[in-house]
Amino acid sequence: MNTPFQFGQSACAKQRVSFWILDGNNNITDRWITVTIPGDVDGDFDVDIYDIVKICAAYGLNKGDTGYIPNCDLNGDEDIDIYDVVIMCYFYGQKYP
Repeated sequence: MNTPFQFGQSACAKQRVSFWILDGNNNITDRWITVTIPGDVDGDFDVDIYDIVKICAAYGLNKGDTGYIPNCDLNGDEDIDIYDVVIMCYFYGQKYP
């Protein structure tokens, strides 16, 4: 079930989730997903100036553009714009203990 994130909810879960991908050639690849605070684009469990620098570097880019950083597309609309910056600002300064 896919439940959209609502502001005010706690999305913090300092953990890494492992999963496997099976491709068409029966090759298994192990991957990790880091679950953290919305706006934490560098995955260090806080929203700080380093995250702002990263989103500013990718600002204005769309999926498929050179330099597009999927972690900076906080609302998932395939472009990095003011709406992503607003989400980051909402969570700015938060840390996962």
